[in-house]
Amino acid sequence: MFKLRDVCFFVAGAAFFHMVSHILLPFYVNLPYEFGCITITSTFNNAIIVVSAIVTAALLYAGVKLKR
Repeated sequence: MFKLRDVCFFVAGAAFFHMVSHILLPFYVNLPYEFGCITITSTFNNAIIVVSAIVTAALLYAGVKLKR
């Protein structure tokens, strides 16, 4: 059915989309932005971008290392 390799690539794509959405966020929303109980500042947004990039790279690396 689904292999772990396919799941890694799918979640890596979702993490990449999350990273791109946070890169584009300051162009469409004035920061700081209050979202519920969370305030997204420029520094916090940059940290989210870095973490999403690391997660994307790690998932792609894991997906490549898994057998077909």
